[in-house]
Formats: sequence, structure tokens, C-alpha cells
Amino acid sequence: MKKYITFLLFLCGTQWVPVAAQQASNVPVARFYRNNYLANPAYAGSRENAFFYGLVNHSWIGFEGAPTLTQFTADLPFAAHSGAGIQFASDKSGVLKRTLAKLSYAYKIKLGENKHQLKLGFSLTGYRQQLDNAVITSGGLYDPSAKAFNDKGWQMDGDFGAVYQNNGFSFSAAAFNLRKWLNNKENEKATNLETLNLMTSYTLTTGEKIAIKPLLSARFFSEESWIFGAGAQAVYSELVHVSAIWQHSGSISSTVGLMLHNIGEANFTYVSNTRQGQGNQYEIGLGVSFSGKK
Repeated sequence: MKKYITFLLFLCGTQWVPVAAQQASNVPVARFYRNNYLANPAYAGSRENAFFYGLVNHSWIGFEGAPTLTQFTADLPFAAHSGAGIQFASDKSGVLKRTLAKLSYAYKIKLGENKHQLKLGFSLTGYRQQLDNAVITSGGLYDPSAKAFNDKGWQMDGDFGAVYQNNGFSFSAAAFNLRKWLNNKENEKATNLETLNLMTSYTLTTGEKIAIKPLLSARFFSEESWIFGAGAQAVYSELVHVSAIWQHSGSISSTVGLMLHNIGEANFTYVSNTRQGQGNQYEIGLGVSFSGKK
């Protein structure tokens, strides 16, 4: 019986938990509106100044061992056409713990006047996944397959992205987890990875103080069906913003935030359950802009 329980724990740790964690940890809501660098490495350094952003995302509210993500990013422009970024993330979902670090480089190609440009970016990723030994060794037993999973140590992966912009129009395409694209082994299918993200938006200005940005998105995964999203963000006088995005899985995310001109912002997001009555989450984010000028 103890061996059977250990096996079930390991099965949950390597199959169900990564799926839940992936939906939360790899898809913070901030990527749609407040920090596009989370959605595409080509956005690294896209602001005029260095930008630091930290967030906490808690999903599957009400479930024991629900995924919790803590993530920090920093990106800045340099030289005439380049940008760089770095990301750190740590999340835990049930018996699975995951640590991730990314280094990104982006290059901007001007295609004409008035912000008509193409951006290309690449991220090199190091990640480590481990099962909680305290849980797996319950009863004095240790599953050898669990030990083999933990002994993998740090692994490497990468992302590639492109962004086309022309005045207020923007189209973004990012391929994540490039190892999955190149090496789709049957025994690696336990983890549901996001493989492709597409986003398009157009910024509309109404008067001098109000800007509205409609957005469409599509996310694709290695093991689950793709998800379509549609939403919009409204910004007033660079002081307050509100946004909402609907996904065809049935969930709706709503965000409200306060901004201080050229200094920073604070954002709060709540995501409702899907049609299956699960997966709701909340996210708190804090961003700081730093020009380095005295």
C-alpha cells in the first residue's frame, strides 16, 4: 500500500501538477498588457528606460497545493537598436518545484518612419524541476523514478520571438520551449508546455488623455487544446488603467492598475474560473521605471 501511495504521489507530481503549473506560471496575465517582455523576448528593451517588474500569481484557488508563482524581470535598451532582458521565476505546484532563469537579447530593425519597425528576440533559458523529497519519501520509501527525475539538475531551453509594429498596430509571435519543437519524444509528453503565443493589438487615442487598446491572442500547447482570447485595455492620462480579456475556455481576467508618470505602477488582476469551474487566479504586480539620469 505504501508503494502504491508513493507511485500516486509521483504520478501527480509529474503529470497533473506540471499541467496546472504551466497554465499559471508560464502565463502571468501581465504579459498581455503591462509587461509584453513576458510574452515575447523581442520586447526586451522596448521601453525608453530600464524597467523592473515583479509579480506573484496564485491560481487554482481553493485547491490544496495550488500553483504559486513568483517572477521578476528587468529589461533595458542599449546601443542604437538593441535591448536586453533577464527573468527569474520560482513556482511550486503540489509536490513539484520549478526554478527558471532567462537571458534575452532583442534587435530592432527600422522599416520606415513613424515607428514602422520589426523586432527580433531570443531567450536562453535554464530551468530545474524537482519533486518534494519530504512528500516522496513518506513512510521511509523512495521511488527510484522520482530520484531520477530530481537528479536531472539544470537543463537548457530557449525561446524565439518577432514583433511587427506600425504606428499603433502591433503583431507578436513567440515560440517557447524550443527543445519541444526539436525533440518531441513520447516520454516527455507528461508536461504540458506552451509552444506558441500570438498577439495582435491596435492602440486608439480618443482625445489627449484616453487610450484604448483592443487585443486578440492565441496560445498553443504541447498537450492541450489551443486557447483564444479577446480583450481591451483603457488608459486614462497615464494615471490609471483597466483591462479585461475573455478566453474561449470560459475565463475572464480583469486588471486594474495605478501609474506614476515615468516612475512605476502597481497592478492587480483577478481571473474567473473556466467553464469546468476551476483554474481561477489572482495576480499582484509592481513595476518600476529607471532612467539612470540625474
